[in-house]
Formats: sequence, C-alpha cells, structure tokens
Amino acid sequence: MYRGRQIVKVFPKLLFAILRAVISSRIVVVRLPGPIGSLAVMWAVLLRRPIVAEVVGDVGDVLGAGTLGPFGRRLRYVAVTVTRLSVRRASAVHYVTDQVLQDRYPAGRDVPTWAFSDVVIPDDVPDWAGKEARLEIIAVGSQEQMYKGHDQLIRAVARLRLDVPGVALRLIGDGRCQPRLVALSEELEVSDIVEFSGWLGHREVFDMVSRAAVFAMPSTTEGRPRALVEAMYVGLPAVGTRVGGIVELLQDEDLVEVGDLDRLCHALRRYLTDQEAANQASQRNRRHVESSLAASARARESWSAGDALAVAATR
Repeated sequence: MYRGRQIVKVFPKLLFAILRAVISSRIVVVRLPGPIGSLAVMWAVLLRRPIVAEVVGDVGDVLGAGTLGPFGRRLRYVAVTVTRLSVRRASAVHYVTDQVLQDRYPAGRDVPTWAFSDVVIPDDVPDWAGKEARLEIIAVGSQEQMYKGHDQLIRAVARLRLDVPGVALRLIGDGRCQPRLVALSEELEVSDIVEFSGWLGHREVFDMVSRAAVFAMPSTTEGRPRALVEAMYVGLPAVGTRVGGIVELLQDEDLVEVGDLDRLCHALRRYLTDQEAANQASQRNRRHVESSLAASARARESWSAGDALAVAATR
C-alpha cells in the first residue's frame, strides 16, 4: 500500500518530466515494457515525434508470474495492450529475441526491425571444467522477486541429494526475497548444501560458472537472459523453463514447463550423473551461442551506427 501511495504522489512530476524530455527531443527512444516508456510514447504521439522502441521483455509474463501480486495479474491485459500499441507506433524497433517478442509485440507494417542481444562476452573467459567440475548446480539472478525460480532449485536439490551424493546448489544474486529462500533451505534441511553467494563481480561469476556441473534457470518469465547466454558460452550444460527467450537458446530436451519439479529434477540429474550427455550439451551450447552472438554483433553494429534513427527521422 505504501509503495502505491508513493507512486501516486510522484506520478504528476514523472508525467511532466517525461513531457519535457519529449518536447526537447527530435526522436524519442523508448525501452518497453515499462510505464516510463509507455508514457513517453503517449507524449510522442501527441507531439508527433518519431519513436524508436527497444523491446526487452514480456510484460504479460512478468505480471502473470505475480511480480506485482494480484493487482499486477488484474493489470496484465491492460499492460499487454498498451505495450503492443506502443510498439506499433514505433518507426523502428529493436528486439532482444530472435522471434518470441516479435510475435507477441509485433511492429507496424513495413517497419524495419533489428534483433540482437545486448550480451557482449569479455575477452579471455574460462572454459567449462568438464569432468573436473564440482557436482554443483548453479543459478544467477535477482532475488528481488521470486520469478527466477530459485525456490524451485532448492526443492530440486532436496530431492536430488537422495540419489546424487555430493550434489550442491549455488545461488548467485541478492534481493529482498533471499530470507524466504534461506528459510526454505532450512525447512527442507538442505542449508548445508545450498550456498547463497550474493552478487559477485563479472569475472567471479564466470569463474564460478566454469567450475559448476550444470546451469539452471527455472524462471517463470524471461526476455533474453544474459546469465544463460554467458553460461552457454563457457560451455556449461544448462536447463531452463519453456518461457521467453530461453526457448530460443536451449534444445527441447533441456526445457521444462514452469513449475514441473519432477521434470526439472530429471533434467538436472542427467547432467549431474551422465558425463557423455554433459559433454554433448557443452559443445552444443557453445556452438549455438557463438553463432547467435555473431549475428547479434552484425545487427548491433547497424543499430549503433544510427540506422534506426535515420529511418525514424524520415518517417
């Protein structure tokens, strides 16, 4: 309730701050979904400013996952509709997925689009340790909300320890939901094998990932997940849910439905206990991400060179 009152209190200032920004701009670049981007589109339409949109996630999945509670679920249809209308108003659109977000939030007819991830792999990242890796499941992501599925991984490792001796779980990230996750690990009596690492430096994350056995991302919503792309580039076997951009990264055998704990455990167990399957997944993941990043680099170069702004300026 307090947060809602705060939003109401600052809304007029936010509205007019966005108006001033749009008035002073020849072209309006917005990031969607989000209230600031949608408000900027509203002012841009009213002031007849060309719009360039960047679509980085699916607001329908985010609200449907309960990120803002019951109110968010009720708001879902309105938010999806507003985002779709905002994207269709754009003169040029950048998507972070190859096709998933394009299908859900299509650009207008004959509007040019770019598809590329904002992931850039640093030089000299480590390779996956392979058979020398620790018997560890690793996940990276914010614990500010529960949509990353870290609670599912705690439940999964509680099952897996019964038939995979030595298995452990490392959760990299932090947020206000972490106390709930810690309490769950204690309730399921796995606090001795669940490591909460907090936020780490980029290089530290790569080092941790390279020494794990399998990367897991059982999220309820995703755009184009940076952590998964980076883990696959290292060559780590990976398992994820069938949502958002995850489906464009992983093979069908590595995908599970949201909330399917049995299937999640089965997929994780395979890479924890079958070295040949893990090796094949490692090679497959690395090849796929290298190809995807090469295509992204070409599209990003065009976008960064101002091609989208040039298009918008002529419309």
